Amino acid sequence: MLVALAAVVMASHAAGEQNGPRSAYEAKPGDFVLVCTLFKGPAPGATDSTPTEPITYDPHFDIGAHIERVSLGESPWRAGDLVTFAIHSPTRLLGPTFAGQQFTLTLSQFRSRTKSDKLWFDPETRYLLTKIEPMKVVKQ
Repeated sequence: MLVALAAVVMASHAAGEQNGPRSAYEAKPGDFVLVCTLFKGPAPGATDSTPTEPITYDPHFDIGAHIERVSLGESPWRAGDLVTFAIHSPTRLLGPTFAGQQFTLTLSQFRSRTKSDKLWFDPETRYLLTKIEPMKVVKQ
C-alpha cells in the first residue's frame, strides 16, 4: 500500500509540471472525481466548522478547496461546498503556484489495513487522493 501511495504522489507531482508525463490511473467503482479551486490554507469563506479531510499519507499541510462540481461518482461534498484537505506536500504535489487554480481530484475510499497504513495515515483518513491534474485552460 505504501509503495502504491508513493507512486501516486510521484505521478501526481508530474501533474504540476507543464510537459511531464500523466498518471495512467483509471477511476474504479466507488471512486469520485471533484473539480476544485485550491488555496494555500483555508479557502475564502471557510470557518472553524469547515471540515478537514486528510487525503494523503503523513498529512502536515492544509489546502483549502472550493468544490466547483462533482464530475464522477458519489461524493460527500456538493458544488459550492468548502473543505480543507490535509496533505503531505502541497508544493511537490501541486507546484509552487497552485493557489487559486482549478484541479481535478480523484479520490478513493480508504481503510487502514496494515501496520504501515496505521503508521503513515491519519486515523481519520476516509478518502485517499489517487490522481490530481490541473484543469486545462481553454483559450478563446
